[in-house]
Amino acid sequence: MRRPATARPLRTASLAFRLAGVGILLVLAAGCLGVVTASRAVAQDLFTVTNVAVDVTGETAAAAQRTALTDARRLAWERLLNRLTPRGSSSFARSIPDDQLAGLIRGLEVTSERTSSVRYVADISIVFAREAVRSLLIGIGVPFAETRSRPVLIVPLYDAGGDLLLWEEINPWRAAWQSMPRSDGLVPFVVPYGDIADIQDLSAADAAAGGGPRLGALTSRYGARDAAVVRAVPIGNSAGVVTSIQLSIARIGGTGPRVSAIEEVLATGEDGVTLLRRAARRALIRLEQDWIQANIVRPGLETRVSVIVPIDNFAGWLETRAKLEETAILGRVELRRFSRREAAVDLLVQGGLDQLRTALAQSDLVLRDLASATLLLSANQPIPPSYLPPTAPAGTDESDGAAPTTESLSPESGADAAPIVVQ
Repeated sequence: MRRPATARPLRTASLAFRLAGVGILLVLAAGCLGVVTASRAVAQDLFTVTNVAVDVTGETAAAAQRTALTDARRLAWERLLNRLTPRGSSSFARSIPDDQLAGLIRGLEVTSERTSSVRYVADISIVFAREAVRSLLIGIGVPFAETRSRPVLIVPLYDAGGDLLLWEEINPWRAAWQSMPRSDGLVPFVVPYGDIADIQDLSAADAAAGGGPRLGALTSRYGARDAAVVRAVPIGNSAGVVTSIQLSIARIGGTGPRVSAIEEVLATGEDGVTLLRRAARRALIRLEQDWIQANIVRPGLETRVSVIVPIDNFAGWLETRAKLEETAILGRVELRRFSRREAAVDLLVQGGLDQLRTALAQSDLVLRDLASATLLLSANQPIPPSYLPPTAPAGTDESDGAAPTTESLSPESGADAAPIVVQ
């Protein structure tokens, strides 16, 4: 029978593949180590803050440098908290003492610097220790997320008194998005060029109506999985002066929360270009915050999800395993059984099943629920025929109620058996 998802207190946050009482295939050890190194690099990248700019004047150059490094740590910490935590939830974490903050840092790199007798100017990258940061946030009760979204395509629709602008050169809203610096948050974004192909893919009217299949074509052409139609409506007073920008934000796609929000950005006396840039930043913050809320790590609760991973070849298994190791919401991965045809794996999730599906989707992995098991497959991979009843055609969706055969879900033996490979 299929094992239901259960919840129990979390015992460990380390990611490891475990299976008691089995041998290790030493011949493959070298290849396995490469996978572990790659996954650590991905996890560490999330806790690396780059291009922290400091400019400090002191009594001497050495004194200015010491102050600059302290300032850089604090600025990097602020950016990391903005990246991982909901707004307004981490005020206590932001005010931790400098010596405690220094203990969270694994290393730093000065990418450029200039000095004088009393001044120090530099760009610094700081690497935080992931486990130390997680322990701190968990200890003081600050919620955080570690799942990074696939790139989101921004569709900047400007509504000027009913005249919809999208790809036109005079669209100031698209210009505002194109001037935005690259996001270092959990929701990277891409803005279309507005070339002939874009114009053919999607009209302003299509975007206003939610995009439909034509939006899907545009999104995939830019290598994104989701799109966000961000509509800006300038609101003016009787004198024709713009007093605010009304934002309508809709994230559309299957790999993240379906955001639908309306916000108003009030003008503060700045020019129209600056106002639109500030509105674009507000929209991006909303997309990031909704993503964080949907992917909060819940360290006090562990959900066990048992899955079967069909294996066509060993390279495919290594790729799937690497993707699992890169899925931050997984506290642990337990390998229960391994053969040439399949791996039986328990995924222990620091959150719920919906969060797991969202996190896996960012790595092009999906869960397919069958009557007697849940399969973990690549996004475009059909259900293998051996897991379907003899009368069902290959690739039949799991909604047909198809159940895997007994042989395919039971431990394999004899000539088809293979040694267990664990890390």
